[in-house]
This record gives sequence, structure tokens and C-alpha cells, in this order.
Amino acid sequence: MPDPFSGATTAIQLADISFRVYSSLAKFVNDTKTADTAARALQDKVRALWTTVSNINSVVRVRDESVEHGHISTEEVQIREKLSKDISACHRILQAFEVSLDGLLKEAHPSWLGKSLLQLQLNKRDGAIKRLENVIDTRLQMLQVSLACMEV
Repeated sequence: MPDPFSGATTAIQLADISFRVYSSLAKFVNDTKTADTAARALQDKVRALWTTVSNINSVVRVRDESVEHGHISTEEVQIREKLSKDISACHRILQAFEVSLDGLLKEAHPSWLGKSLLQLQLNKRDGAIKRLENVIDTRLQMLQVSLACMEV
């Protein structure tokens, strides 16, 4: 005769597994509904970041040209060198960001199947995208601090 406690334990484990599968599937279906919007938002973010980095680069170049004939301190020279390195790093990171998003939106208005495939791609690339977002956010904060130091 089977032990009643082991039968109950097995039933609870099966219910728990079923609930987790159902929750994951429900989340996937819910995320699929807005997969194209999420992908467009990521692409818009990359475009906005390119604009920001380009604007910072322009400000630094204009500042370099305006003080070209004057004397600048050693500290400002170091800040300018740091800014140049950070801008170059931002360019590399944004290029990697674009590569991670490459091919996501092949259709302007994807079908449900297209959105499902898109959501699978977003899930697969999620770790890399989040890591790149964190790195670029950190670099932009560093650029902001360096620019503030030049204004002092």
C-alpha cells in the first residue's frame, strides 16, 4: 500500500510545477502582445543615445576649438583625454547594442506568430541587452561628471 504522505507530496510537487509552467507561459503570452513595441523602444533608445553621445562629442570639440590658443590647465587636459576615451567607449558600446538588436524588427506590423518569434529573440538576447544598457548608462554618467568638471 502506498504511503499517503508520499502521494500527497507528489501531488503538491506536480501542482507546483504546473503552476510555474502556467505562470511562465502566461508571462510569455503577455510579453508577446507587446514584443514589437518593446523592440521599437529599444531601437529608439539606441538612436537617442547616439544623439546624446554625438552632442557631447560636439560640445567637447567646440570647447577644444574655443580654447585652442589659450592656456589650459593640466587637469583640464586630463579631463579632455578622459572625455575622448569615454566617448570612444560609448561608440563601441552603442555599436554592440545595435548588433544585439539587429534583425529584431523585420516586419512593420508583425502577426501573432511574428510577435512570438520576436519575443523569443528578445528573451534570448535579454541578458546582453540589459548588460549593454547598464554599461552605457554608467558611461553616460561618467561623461556627465567629466563635462561638469570642465565647467568648474
